[in-house]
Amino acid sequence: MIVLTLSAYREHEPDQLGRTAGGWKPGLSDAKVWDNARGRWRLGPEADGHRYVLVVAGRAATDKPQVVLAVEIHALLEKDQEGLRAIEGTVLSEGHPVFDRYLGRQSPVRAYGSGPRYYTSPHIPG
Repeated sequence: MIVLTLSAYREHEPDQLGRTAGGWKPGLSDAKVWDNARGRWRLGPEADGHRYVLVVAGRAATDKPQVVLAVEIHALLEKDQEGLRAIEGTVLSEGHPVFDRYLGRQSPVRAYGSGPRYYTSPHIPG
């Protein structure tokens, strides 16, 4: 699994994906959280082959980061001019084993900084 940590919500000028906000805050819809989380990450070759993304909110120094979204990956897009990639996927819901195991729980990996982390679940492949 790819684990992405979002910082606090903030608005900004449109980015390369046309987004005008990033990060997380309580009350955002799942679609908005995923739009904020899905791209532009420095994803190396270790990202290829992963089937799921866990989106984590909170910083280790101030909060206990929790999983706020689980997504099934459809594609990792090619690197842009800056070497960053975006992810295409479907937000999971109750009843899916990844959602049921991780949503609302503490991050399975130490969530620090803004880079992706990778996690191999003993319970769920990918």
